[in-house]
Amino acid sequence: MSNSGPDAIGLCASCRWMRRVTSRRGSTFFRCGRADADPRFPRYPALPVLACAGYDPQSVGDGPGRGAPGGPGAPGAPGAPGEPIEHG
Repeated sequence: MSNSGPDAIGLCASCRWMRRVTSRRGSTFFRCGRADADPRFPRYPALPVLACAGYDPQSVGDGPGRGAPGGPGAPGAPGAPGEPIEHG
């Protein structure tokens, strides 16, 4: 596996909930937008994420890290209770 690119990130690389965060020092982190509304998801999951109950592939026209605030995983939206959340 390479140290950069989609293989190093896993499912987050193509998930609509991923938010890319770059620090002032130039480090890049991948934040899970689902963590804002659902405590089952870690804010900064260990990478690569190989399986995730909250994975939602980007739709055509979605850019990287543009999760829909009212979409799946938002407060009141149906979730996936009982499904395991596996990271890294």
